[in-house]
Amino acid sequence: MRHDGGCSTIGAGPDEVWPARRDGAGWDTPGSGVEHGRGRDRPVTLAAPDCTFPVRATAFEPPVRLQLSGGMPLGELRGLRTGAFTPAGAGTTEFIVRGEHTGPLPAMIPRSMSERGASLDRFAHGLKQRVESGG
Repeated sequence: MRHDGGCSTIGAGPDEVWPARRDGAGWDTPGSGVEHGRGRDRPVTLAAPDCTFPVRATAFEPPVRLQLSGGMPLGELRGLRTGAFTPAGAGTTEFIVRGEHTGPLPAMIPRSMSERGASLDRFAHGLKQRVESGG
C-alpha cells in the first residue's frame, strides 16, 4: 500500500469551502489537477490527466470530509482519496488530502506512483484557488 498527500490553507471557513466541493462540474478549473468533473453532491466523478481511471465520491460528510475512490476493473489498482476540512482559525480552513493506493500494480510502477503526491498537492491548491476566487 502506498500513501501520498497534499494540503492547502484556504482563506474561508469550512461552510464556505463545502459548496465548491459539491459541484463536480466546476472541479476542472485550470490548475486544479482535475481534467473532467461532473455531478452534483453525490456521486461526483473526476478524471485527472495523470490518473488512468475516474474516481467517485464514496463518502460525503459536509462540511468536514470527502472521500473519492476508483480503480481498475480486476483490482490491479485501487485508489482512495480522503479529504479533511478543518477550521484553522481566523476564518480559514486547512484542507488535507491523502491518497492511498492498493493492489499489485503500485509495486510494479513505483516511479509513476511516487508522482501522486504532486497530483494531490495540485488538487488541494486547485480547491484553494477556486474557493478564494469565488468560483
